[in-house]
Amino acid sequence: MTTKNPFDNNIVDLTFPLEFYFQPCPTCNGIDFTKSGWAPSKTGGTQRLKCNVDGTRYDDNAIPGMNKPWVVEYVMNQYINSGHYAPIARGVRSQSIVDKRAAYISKSTVHNIISNTYEQVKFIERKFFHAMYSSDWEVDDMFQRRVRFENQDEKLNYRHFKVTNIIAVKPRYWLVAHVTPRIGLKYAKTAIVEAVLRAGYSPLVIRCDGSRTLRNACTITLVDTKLDTKTKDEEFNIVNYDEILHRIVRSMNLGKTRRFFSIESLQRAADLCRFHYNFLRPHQTLHNLTPAMAVGIKYPFRTWIDLLTYAHRVGFD
Repeated sequence: MTTKNPFDNNIVDLTFPLEFYFQPCPTCNGIDFTKSGWAPSKTGGTQRLKCNVDGTRYDDNAIPGMNKPWVVEYVMNQYINSGHYAPIARGVRSQSIVDKRAAYISKSTVHNIISNTYEQVKFIERKFFHAMYSSDWEVDDMFQRRVRFENQDEKLNYRHFKVTNIIAVKPRYWLVAHVTPRIGLKYAKTAIVEAVLRAGYSPLVIRCDGSRTLRNACTITLVDTKLDTKTKDEEFNIVNYDEILHRIVRSMNLGKTRRFFSIESLQRAADLCRFHYNFLRPHQTLHNLTPAMAVGIKYPFRTWIDLLTYAHRVGFD
């Protein structure tokens, strides 16, 4: 993790000034302002700002059509922790009563907020390269229950989806959460290739348990990487960091008892959970840094609202 990878020259410095977050004053073009209320509209509303230089009041059109910032932040945080739309919508209503801030949203609005955030997350993460690399990776599978349909072909009506997780050990960076309908060599190979493309390098050592599918996929895909594979009986903690990751994920929106209707819905939930884990969740073992900071990624957002604002300002949407 202390050595820079060959892609270091492609590192994008994402530090940017305050005007990327808020609209400058239209009169003096300054950014010395205070927040001055919220202007509601049919599509959500905009933040009102007051210039401290000449007193001009104007709208901050950072994210046109976005719902109230506190609503978006609440929805995303609750989705990461629970994942169910109806309780989130009721929670927004309850929170608005407590804080005396009028807000009412439906399950459809919750879905739209989550889907919009997911689209921004997919584009934003493609802009990052890892400045530091981890010599060791771990790969392991976890299973997520699915909703079964009575009129569906029994051969295609599996009880579980499979999620292949790959983690870079030292920075604790969760590289991939690849959702597939079942166990298969081609699916495992796709997950490993996705991890290599996202990180920008191949590890020196990759560990997996006694799964023949994962073992063969690592051997075929990572030709120059040493494979360390043992069964759980031979070494129980062979993929210890992946198991810790699974325990964290199970306490979030991918609980063991939660069912998903489709691969797409599970992939969205897993990717948002992974992004929160890597970019927004400080880790005690990393001295309160996030895994993204540990691999040398520079980014300005610390909340979901910051993320969406950044995506709009730099033109990802």
